[in-house]
Amino acid sequence: METIEIRQNKKKTVPLLIVVILITAAMAYLVLCLGKLEDYKALKILFIVLTAIVLYRSYFPVKMLLKNEPILIFSPSVLILNEKGHPFHILWHDLVDCKIEKNNTNEMHYLVVTTAHQSTRLNISWLDKSPAEIEAILTAFAKRKAL
Repeated sequence: METIEIRQNKKKTVPLLIVVILITAAMAYLVLCLGKLEDYKALKILFIVLTAIVLYRSYFPVKMLLKNEPILIFSPSVLILNEKGHPFHILWHDLVDCKIEKNNTNEMHYLVVTTAHQSTRLNISWLDKSPAEIEAILTAFAKRKAL
């Protein structure tokens, strides 16, 4: 069985990124450039803080998208979870449990990987394979591990 690499879905991620950039730019213009809000210094500070948070939260997904790094790598000997640019290797024989969970409140899917030492949760809703396809790949690799 060959190595399978799963990356971010550009058709989902890029439009969302463009919307975030446009909204941030429009808010920057309204808050910082228009003279009508000169008396509202607290609003300007709040905007700067919120923009910094948005930029920080967007940095790693944008970096991974631009580098086109795989988020999940299934190989015959190891499962690699690449979260925020830090690959985490799990040998198949160390894997205790691996399942896909759906968060009903925000409709996101998570890959939950459990070893004897820790449990890791990875959002797989933005990847180029569906949760069902990822589950099928997991099943195929897990069956191979059992042989």
